[in-house]
Amino acid sequence: MWLTLIASAVAVAAPGGSKGPPADKGNKPTSEVSNNLSVPAILAGAGSKFAINCPAGTFSGLVPPTKDPVLYPYECAPPKDEGGLICVAEGYYYVQRDAVWQAPCMTESQPGIAVSGKWGDNLAGGSASLKVGSPIRVEFLLLDASGTSGDKAGYFVIKLEPSELDRESDYGHLAGVTPETVFTPIEYTVSDTFPGIVFDPSATLRIERLDNGVPVSPAVYNGIASGEINATGKIVYGYNLKVQVAGTYRITYSFPRVTLGACNAGTCSVHDAVLEILVAGGGGGGKPPGAGE
Repeated sequence: MWLTLIASAVAVAAPGGSKGPPADKGNKPTSEVSNNLSVPAILAGAGSKFAINCPAGTFSGLVPPTKDPVLYPYECAPPKDEGGLICVAEGYYYVQRDAVWQAPCMTESQPGIAVSGKWGDNLAGGSASLKVGSPIRVEFLLLDASGTSGDKAGYFVIKLEPSELDRESDYGHLAGVTPETVFTPIEYTVSDTFPGIVFDPSATLRIERLDNGVPVSPAVYNGIASGEINATGKIVYGYNLKVQVAGTYRITYSFPRVTLGACNAGTCSVHDAVLEILVAGGGGGGKPPGAGE
């Protein structure tokens, strides 16, 4: 469905357009402004600190945008961050952190909801160099594997300024190709590329350096697993890791209130997701042990 949306937008895109964001867009929101929940979400127990309304036992309604969409020109550029060429079709977009919206969410009091796990691409696929002294983003997603969120609607949020750094770009949801286009949410089903998100507020994170396979004490980090709503509107667990010693590091997320099935890398079983990464010294890079070339 997401691919269909993008293809439709590209088909009507203008072949050119001015560079950069629209002149009448206004100032970018500050980094302190919260992102909008854009993907249906289930909170596995109370205790999250997100500014979202998630009723107990039932999904909230979908909240439409509070502001009109803004015209963005066609732009196609290699990103400053890692990754391939990014193209954005000309069109009117609801802009993340400018307009406010919310996908449906609920709070589930019964533990054990079925989930699958997804590590960040830089860890699971070895797409980024992991080096001592450099920030290593440690992200993990819990995806709804129960089908509970399968018939809910949400927003497909994309990067709107391909030539900007990810953290500096605007993000938004395509409204259409004319100013008169009315809000159209995206429906999510169990067959979609990306299912709903689950968040366990009681999750913990432990990161340890290994010496011949044995954890070195004390751990690099051992505490609460913090969560955030990222620029594309998903609730993710995230930690900014920086180490000064090269070697293998074991990352363990523990989720007491969910039942964890398959993951895209590492080992996942019942409540724990474990991944080992190789952090190189100097100018080298590292991939998770066992990652493909």
